[in-house]
Formats: sequence, C-alpha cells, structure tokens
Amino acid sequence: MFQMNLGEWAVVLLILVGALVFTLAWWKIADLWADAEHKRFGRATKPDEIERVVIKKPGPDDEPRL
Repeated sequence: MFQMNLGEWAVVLLILVGALVFTLAWWKIADLWADAEHKRFGRATKPDEIERVVIKKPGPDDEPRL
C-alpha cells in the first residue's frame, strides 16, 4: 500500500499552512480595498430604499389599456 514518509507530510503541511496564510492575507487586502472604495464612492443604498417597479402580465379579467 502507499505510505508517505516524513518529508512528504512536511510538504503537505507546508502547502496547507501556506494556503491558509495566503487566504487570510487576501481577505485583509480585499477589506482594505473595500474600505477605500466606500470612502471614495460611499456606501450602497439599502435594498428597502430602492424603488421597485413590478410589471405584471395582464390577466384574462383585466381591462385592456389603450
């Protein structure tokens, strides 16, 4: 059967730790970028403040609009 020696386990552990550190650093950089964008353009409006227009398909009982 396949067995991994100590060096192979060390490489796997190094890759996993490196991926974790890279991900956390990426999130931190993305957070800084988002903060800078919010300072530059302001925060987005809340969904309840957006005017919504709903266009419905006329039903068979609706009066025709001319």
